[in-house]
Amino acid sequence: MATQILTLVGVLIGALTSYFATASVERAKFRREMTTRWDERKLETYIEYVTCIKEISRAGS
Repeated sequence: MATQILTLVGVLIGALTSYFATASVERAKFRREMTTRWDERKLETYIEYVTCIKEISRAGS
């Protein structure tokens, strides 16, 4: 009986360890994706800004 309980405890510890490791990796992946999206959005905004500035400077010339 004690052997079966130890086996179940071992399986439970392994499952929890696997779950937390996977959750941690997925969380880090999500953060990287959000950072990348934010960087892409900033780049698009800067390009749009520079385009507007060029148009204004051409209109003033």
